[in-house]
Amino acid sequence: MPRATQEDDSQHTESDGANGARPVIARLRDTTLEFSGYFACSAAALGIDYATYWIIARHSAIRLEWAAVIGYAIGLLVAYILLKRFVFPRGWLQRRRKIEALLFALSGLLGLLLTYVSVTMFVSLLGEHLHAAKIVAAGVSFAGVFIVRKLVVFRSTALRCNAP
Repeated sequence: MPRATQEDDSQHTESDGANGARPVIARLRDTTLEFSGYFACSAAALGIDYATYWIIARHSAIRLEWAAVIGYAIGLLVAYILLKRFVFPRGWLQRRRKIEALLFALSGLLGLLLTYVSVTMFVSLLGEHLHAAKIVAAGVSFAGVFIVRKLVVFRSTALRCNAP
């Protein structure tokens, strides 16, 4: 799995552009690496989420709704661990893990909301297509949560220092 880099601006010289700004190509490369790593970590977490849900649903008396919640919670924990290790190792909250974990969990709730809204809109516009609605919702949720996590939860220390 690629490990994305979050370099701070102090490693760049004036030749990088006006005011020490990083070249667009380098930023695009870093974002592409982050996105690829984020996708791989999220896929692994989704696998754990679904496996947990399936095992609980098949082998216990717990209702499906609660099996889904437990699976989602475990998947969220796995996603946090993998993303911190492989994609966003040095964010602006690296010394404030409780706040970082809280923001991560809240971004997960945003993902749930985006999923609900996407499925609702899909069904109201195109009818009940079980798998198609879920695929569209997963894409919308994935993209929305990636943006929030990259720009808020795990933003680089360089962005924090340059923020107004």
